[in-house]
Amino acid sequence: MKTFASATILTLLFMFPTLGAEPRNISPKDYLKLHIDAYNPSAPDWETAMAKLLESGDAFTIELIQKLKAHNQKSKPAATVTAVIDAARKRIQSETDAGFVKHIEPWLQAAALADVTCSPLEGVLVYWALKTVRQNIDRPGVRIELARIKKASDAKVDAEPMSALARKRAKLYVDQILKASSPDSAGGARLQ
Repeated sequence: MKTFASATILTLLFMFPTLGAEPRNISPKDYLKLHIDAYNPSAPDWETAMAKLLESGDAFTIELIQKLKAHNQKSKPAATVTAVIDAARKRIQSETDAGFVKHIEPWLQAAALADVTCSPLEGVLVYWALKTVRQNIDRPGVRIELARIKKASDAKVDAEPMSALARKRAKLYVDQILKASSPDSAGGARLQ
């Protein structure tokens, strides 16, 4: 019955592609959990995570799930993995510069949260987020968004101390990205 439900969810999302037209706001904590669950087909929430990523997966989703696809070519979830990758690619292809800019802060915050909590995604997400933003530094609005993130007030009180730490870490990432893209950096500073 669970497989039928998953197939139904996937079918509905493809029948109504506007459901995935604009990525939903996902907290950094939920973003990490979705991707951790998606990378592990034996996780109890794998099908739910894949259905959500079919609707809202992004460029990091593709990066991570392609590794899963490579390791599980003959496995049962291969069709689902391919569907999620294809849906995310379709969203990315139609993404504007402004759409890309909207992803920067959530990516950096999720990467920072992965870093401060020693998440299994820590290494891959931090490296990917810094590299992706750095490679797109000259897209309209990217430098402005990085400056906004850097200047954002730390006065907001968080219920979770890890969120405050992650926000501070994200600002450090902004500094790394900007330093690496500086004309004074010889060949670019090393990004984490």
